[in-house]
Amino acid sequence: MCLPAANSLVAVNPSAQEAELTIPLPGRPTDLAASNGNVWIPTVNSAALTGVNARRRAITQTVPLLGAPDAVAIGDGAIWVADGEHGVLSRITPGYETASRIRYPRARRGAAYAGRQRLPRSSVSVSAGAVWVTNGSRELIRVDPDRGRLQRVDVGVAVNEAAVAGDAVWALAARAAAVLRIDPLSNRVTDRIPIAGRPGRAAPFPVGIAAARDAVWVLNGNTATVTRIDPSTRGVVTTVELGVERVPNEIAAAGTTAWVANSDGTLSRIDVGASAARSVWVGESLEEVDRRIARLGDEPRARPATPWRFTVTRGGMVALGVMLAATLVACGGEEERPDLAPATPLEASGCSPVTYGGDGRPEVLIAAIMALQGPFFDHGVQNSQSFKLVLDERGWRAGEYNVGLQVCDETTATSQVSDPATCRRHARNFARNRSVVVVLGPVLSGCARELLPAINRATGGQLAVVVGCRGRRWDPERNFPSGRRNFVRVAAADDAQAAAAALFAKGDGAKRVFVLDDGDAFGQGLAGSFAEDVKRSGMTVVGTATWDAKASGYRPLAQRIRRSGADAVYLGGYISSNGPRLVKDLRTVLGPDVRLLAPDGFNQAGNLVEAAGEAAEDFVITIAVLPNDKLPPAGREFAAKFEARFAQRPCCFAVHAGQVAHMVLDAIEASDGSRGEILAHLFETRVENGLLGDFKIDPYGDTTLTTIGVYTIKEGRLKFEKPITPPRELLLRK
Repeated sequence: MCLPAANSLVAVNPSAQEAELTIPLPGRPTDLAASNGNVWIPTVNSAALTGVNARRRAITQTVPLLGAPDAVAIGDGAIWVADGEHGVLSRITPGYETASRIRYPRARRGAAYAGRQRLPRSSVSVSAGAVWVTNGSRELIRVDPDRGRLQRVDVGVAVNEAAVAGDAVWALAARAAAVLRIDPLSNRVTDRIPIAGRPGRAAPFPVGIAAARDAVWVLNGNTATVTRIDPSTRGVVTTVELGVERVPNEIAAAGTTAWVANSDGTLSRIDVGASAARSVWVGESLEEVDRRIARLGDEPRARPATPWRFTVTRGGMVALGVMLAATLVACGGEEERPDLAPATPLEASGCSPVTYGGDGRPEVLIAAIMALQGPFFDHGVQNSQSFKLVLDERGWRAGEYNVGLQVCDETTATSQVSDPATCRRHARNFARNRSVVVVLGPVLSGCARELLPAINRATGGQLAVVVGCRGRRWDPERNFPSGRRNFVRVAAADDAQAAAAALFAKGDGAKRVFVLDDGDAFGQGLAGSFAEDVKRSGMTVVGTATWDAKASGYRPLAQRIRRSGADAVYLGGYISSNGPRLVKDLRTVLGPDVRLLAPDGFNQAGNLVEAAGEAAEDFVITIAVLPNDKLPPAGREFAAKFEARFAQRPCCFAVHAGQVAHMVLDAIEASDGSRGEILAHLFETRVENGLLGDFKIDPYGDTTLTTIGVYTIKEGRLKFEKPITPPRELLLRK
């Protein structure tokens, strides 16, 4: 089996359930369409339409495009490429040498964000006699393919994607969580089919649609489900779960089957009448899947053509990511040994089915709560993959117990970061379900702030929360109301990260520092710790301020910082708090000589460079993670196994998550199976020759490892600068 690299076209044989062909592409793919043995992929970065001949297994043509292509469709003797940012529909003529351009209204700026992936900025579909384009507005745009004339069809609600099958056009209204059926003869909406019984943050949020003769399929991003609509009765038939940790990106349909490309590197198949999805691992992060079956053969005189399914992989993840946390949970109550009856799954919405790979059925559950939507979803996906890798290596057992894993989402379709209500709801479900003996997560400290006190109060501090990544120093009275700590983590806390940033700034020559925060508890905590460490290190804090994440620009704030005479600025907060615009304005006003530093909330180097451009150069990011090649032998070996299995380098805290999984299984094995005993063994943890080296857990539940990695953006890429281990006097312990 081939392991595809980032930005590749992959052919998957659905019969063999494996990838059989991979072709690197010149840029990041945004869509693909297949017809008559050819596959066409628009790519950004290179701004081109790439043609791949399936029989030759090679790129045979590249058609340059202006702008940023969003979607592609084939029909009426042409290839159609939509660019919503510029409002251009390109018609590429037979021979694929020239492209005529048809103007249409630009896509609305900042079209609805689905969390896992952006909704299509613009989409294009082709039926006999018409090309249908969406731009996020309430107008479905109909284009005459021969004359290039536009007709605006007001459908009464914003639509984000359209699919054509049979005698109807099916349009997806994501915000309304509905599908519209449009009669192409009259251009009238004949049916409005709701996907969710009632709206809400936990309700399905549709992000993609595909149509075939016997079914219309809707992909729900936040719940990782697929809803099937019967085109005859025009009603919802069923909703099938993919697994919340799948993080689906795109859906396609052919005949009686739907296919879903997932960010965890799997391709899911759902047949009409099936109650569950079947998934095959392809590798990397899948971004798109074609809308038709393409017929392939090896050579012109080789065996008969074989139906393959095409997918494309998304751009590679940065070597290091932002926040990750693994949480172990133990509940209170009786301490008797639980019986070995099969575990009771969590039935909460936003949670995957139980994953288990051993014999029989799981008897205890590890619950994981991960960020699976929004800008940090890749961290949640990789953490989940690390947990599964370790569980699989250890036979899904901890001593005499069969162990299952259930992953829940801490985010919603409308949240950029964790959603407090969702985190509290999961906390209650974890505490009530006696099969849950450990909780791994969350990724974001905002969720931990809600999760910790709820679990601690409900379980008397018996349920352990184990975090794989860094986080805040928690207020004992608020977060441990029972008086017993039930929180363990294996990465250095934020006080170490703030201290390391201060030491780096001093070593870089800074004397006068301005400190910013984004108003979030995470950013405020780090900014406060950093300011204290700056003073203790002999530098001067010349000003503090909170930036408004909703501001259109930050020139006045940058002017204020310039007047203060600061030679370094610290940005305590998240990149999702309009960070790229802040960085761009600061660099424009302050010039290249003022050092900009930030915590791991900005550890999205690719997104920062894409949005801020050259202003991101020399930007400093701290994170409690060292590069894979700087890990001890066991860590390097784990990273190699991860890459071999998932075709991508473990980033962020994925190796930490693997270490957490080993710790949890060891604690379960050494215990009598009760939550309290598991928690006690976790606090007694001493690791030698582990994935992260030698360490133990201190009385506060923290690791004794406090080394922080310092990285800078150089030529658009994140580069490791140095490790910093802050002295104990700079760390805030309580």
